[in-house]
Amino acid sequence: MEICKMQTDKYVIGLDYGTLSARAVLVSTNNGKVIAESVYTYPHGILNCLPVGENIAVSGYNTELPADFALQEINDYVEGMYHTIREVVEKSDCHAEDVIGIGIDATSSTFLPLQENGQPLCKKEQYRNNPHAQLKLWKHHGAQEEADRITALAKERRESFLLRCGGMDAAEASGNCRKSAGCI
Repeated sequence: MEICKMQTDKYVIGLDYGTLSARAVLVSTNNGKVIAESVYTYPHGILNCLPVGENIAVSGYNTELPADFALQEINDYVEGMYHTIREVVEKSDCHAEDVIGIGIDATSSTFLPLQENGQPLCKKEQYRNNPHAQLKLWKHHGAQEEADRITALAKERRESFLLRCGGMDAAEASGNCRKSAGCI
């Protein structure tokens, strides 16, 4: 690890939300060198049950999910962001004001259904126990039936978009979006 040497240097942070952890790197814009790295392993991993109530640490999980579901706890992503960004800045001895940008990515087609105001749908009490309001991991296939129906209809209509996506609609992509939209 290289320590920040000049206060005039500027830095960027890359934050990656992966399957089981969030990772961050602090990179010098001067020379492209990685100055510091951090990894935060999600305490809840991939959920096999839905959370109960607002305080998961106290209330726990119930409502077992089907085998083709792959959901994650949104708070793991939030804590992962705070932990990794704080750690790379502390490890590097840089000043936070010298960080001029943060790039964020997530594994493949991971997505989070949002309310109109941008807040996660799973944070709204009425949807807290609805699996279609939760953060869906790239390998979630809970909408396979919908994706199959979309594919069949698109083939019947000879839709050109099928040529751009391997000849079928995938459950982990647009099928999940349609299923999530149905929960509100």
